[in-house]
Amino acid sequence: MEKIVGWLLSDKTQCPSDNDNKFLVLPIVGMGGVGKTTLAQLVYNDVKFKKHFHLKAWVCVSEDFDVVRLTKEILESITRSSPPPNSLDLLQVKLQEALREKRFLLVLDDMWNENYERWDAFSTAFAFGTPGSKILVTTWNKGDASIVRTVPNDHCLKVLLDEACFALLRRHAFMEENTSNINKKMELFGQEIVKKCKGLPLAVKTLASLLRDKRESNQWKAILENEIQDLRE
Repeated sequence: MEKIVGWLLSDKTQCPSDNDNKFLVLPIVGMGGVGKTTLAQLVYNDVKFKKHFHLKAWVCVSEDFDVVRLTKEILESITRSSPPPNSLDLLQVKLQEALREKRFLLVLDDMWNENYERWDAFSTAFAFGTPGSKILVTTWNKGDASIVRTVPNDHCLKVLLDEACFALLRRHAFMEENTSNINKKMELFGQEIVKKCKGLPLAVKTLASLLRDKRESNQWKAILENEIQDLRE
């Protein structure tokens, strides 16, 4: 988080491939469930940005990379008003006007798109912001990242270490149990849970939620043996 916040607040405005580019794009890349969106949310809501960026917007892209829809949602987020009809030309003009002479922060969450032409058409209006404007893109696909990236490297998220997995499990699986019961269950099942979840925080939280109201060790054992296929899905 600190690394990305530092990049967003930096004065670097040029990218290696295009010295006239006014905005920079940093992809956050990692497996599904590793915490890309959570990280982007923490960064997006950081109080340091209240005065640094004139405008902020967050859009969930998903598999439907519809240029009209995305442009419309960004415009609506920025202006807090209903955008004009579904004409890309009109939407682009309105977005250009909204971004003109403004330093903006945009998050494009969960992006799926390997079509450079669509990205090029979509990103046209971003050039009307002032230098220092930044875009964060979360994606699991390095191909998607390579299309939008304007910095030398992606920010790659790795899976959690075992110690962090244990801490996350304790937080989400136990409520008001005493320490001895917690330690006993962690000793019996902790290693197995970490192994099954492969360091993915979303997997740890999902499995912990299933175990949360179970008090007996045999119930934990049954959950681990019977629910793991659903967890893989």
